[in-house]
Amino acid sequence: MPLTRHKALRWVARLCEIDRDTLGERWTTSHWLHDLPGKWELSRVATAHGVVQGFAVASRKANAVHIHRVGVDTPARGKGLGAALVGSVANAAEATGGALLSLKVDARNHPAIALYQALGFATVQSVGDQLLMHAVSHTVVTAAATRVAERAARSTR
Repeated sequence: MPLTRHKALRWVARLCEIDRDTLGERWTTSHWLHDLPGKWELSRVATAHGVVQGFAVASRKANAVHIHRVGVDTPARGKGLGAALVGSVANAAEATGGALLSLKVDARNHPAIALYQALGFATVQSVGDQLLMHAVSHTVVTAAATRVAERAARSTR
């Protein structure tokens, strides 16, 4: 579901809690509530029984949609939620004319890099301890849908 400003304000403590496991700078309330072009239309949040399980924060930057932050609560990892969130951002980007997606990921975050590569992202630049990755939104939408469907099929076996 979209992560609106109102939802971010209501869930900021939980968003910060999930974000604590993220490598690099920790986000504070001001990061979560900072307005950026297209942020509230593009960002996504996943909940289960009213509790936030994960998020993907994105905004428009020049001719691309940049994914600033993706986080999934530790017990919910490995179940396709990260792929679903990134796919949902890509779908929203595509629906609003954003063909190119970009993101930065800590070079030590091997699980996230593997996920992004599986979704069609490729490293275009290494800047310090960060990798800059790009993908085409349609490719990510398709790859995410396939990955989520495969995870669902495995969990029903």
